[in-house]
Amino acid sequence: WRSEQDDRRKVREFVSAVDTALCKVAPFYEEERELGVIGPMQALLLKPGSFARYRDRLAAAGAPASQLKTPHAIPDPGFVRQHFTDEILARVTVEGEEVPVH
Repeated sequence: WRSEQDDRRKVREFVSAVDTALCKVAPFYEEERELGVIGPMQALLLKPGSFARYRDRLAAAGAPASQLKTPHAIPDPGFVRQHFTDEILARVTVEGEEVPVH
């Protein structure tokens, strides 16, 4: 049985690994991170059922079922604010810190 603490540790490790990989394959990524042009990478831990509720809202608004896709990587903070603000349990940053929500 997994603990919530273990899950969050794995999320921190994943975010750090992605950030490290981007520094290796994208020459300007690391420089822009250091200059503050790009903020620290973070993962959002969402409430269970968040994506099902998102799909339900889109379907209720008339979106065709074939266009209802689950977003996995969201580069636009505005999209997150619009669709998932009430679903966020925690934000885990690349530095390994957990940013409290609410």
